[in-house]
Amino acid sequence: MSLIAEEIDKHGEALYWDVVFERIKTAVNELLFDEDDKIYYDRAVVSGMFKKSKTAASFLPLFAGVCENRNAMAHQRYR
Repeated sequence: MSLIAEEIDKHGEALYWDVVFERIKTAVNELLFDEDDKIYYDRAVVSGMFKKSKTAASFLPLFAGVCENRNAMAHQRYR
């Protein structure tokens, strides 16, 4: 969204979307990455516990560009 806003000269909106992206990136890495298993999991809403099933969704942070480098490197063992 930020790139689109920049393209149409909406620099204030671009900045807004940059902030939104960083907040999402931080939340995904802090809340969904399991340091023990070195993979992203879903969490149960009520308990907050990881749903430890490895699915295609475990790799979506890589494709979305929100995966931190240290977490991306840990994902290599699942290739």
